[in-house]
Amino acid sequence: MTLTTRQVNFATAPKERAWNNLNNYGAGFLFLIQRSQEAHSYSTQRLRSLNQGQKDKPECSSYFMHVPKLMLVILFIQMVGCTQVTPPPVIADTIDQSQPAIADGKSWWYYRVKVNRPKETPPNWAMGALVAGEVFAPILKGYREDIELWRFHRRAGRDQAGHLFSFVFYSSALTAQSIYNDLENNTLLLDLLEQGKLDSVQFDDIGQLSKPNIEDTSDKSWPLIIQKSWPDYIMGVSQMWLNLVNGLAENHQKNDVIQRYDDVQKELTALWKAHGQHAWLHHLNALYAYEPFLIRY
Repeated sequence: MTLTTRQVNFATAPKERAWNNLNNYGAGFLFLIQRSQEAHSYSTQRLRSLNQGQKDKPECSSYFMHVPKLMLVILFIQMVGCTQVTPPPVIADTIDQSQPAIADGKSWWYYRVKVNRPKETPPNWAMGALVAGEVFAPILKGYREDIELWRFHRRAGRDQAGHLFSFVFYSSALTAQSIYNDLENNTLLLDLLEQGKLDSVQFDDIGQLSKPNIEDTSDKSWPLIIQKSWPDYIMGVSQMWLNLVNGLAENHQKNDVIQRYDDVQKELTALWKAHGQHAWLHHLNALYAYEPFLIRY
């Protein structure tokens, strides 16, 4: 982290002026010594004459002779003390230059969790349900007023990108920064990374609005009207799926969170197989007047 230091000078005069003042005080000091010597000579003669007239009293000249010298010493100390030059204080503005500036406006933001997938093994789909229920659900609850649109996305290709479970949301850059900060400090994510269940987490640069339009994360092959409407559809689908995850997790209160969501994923699969045709596809088809549609594999 780079610190930017700003120097603020609270002194009313530069050092050179202070040393000039010291020279002026020195000249004044010599003048006072000369005048004090004259006063000392006068007071000594005066006290001697008084002592001669009062032989029975102790001589007091020895005391008063030192008074002017004592006063001059005190005066000199005060003058020198006033001419001490105090270095101007330095105030450090702690600015993390590695932290990018926050863009002004709204955009789509991604927070991707890369799930570990050893070679020759199927994807661990339960890890997506775990992260959704234990990590992203609390985020959605806390930032519901600040997130305009959101969805989950998952993929598990045998390529460099690998197995990803993504939380995608549309909000201001300031909200995105706050969400990213919360996720960075999430203890469960840190534990899963340390255990090797997750390989990494990835998030966007809040310094730029790379996807500011509602349609920017939709498939570009679709007509524009579908691109702009699809985010609302997939948000509802994601909300229903998350509700199922949370409801099933409540029925599996096992101490081992990984085993709990293994069970959740098995039940999700069973529900989809048994009821996907009616609860999902039939009613979706009904909205479009039961017209047939093309399915590509």
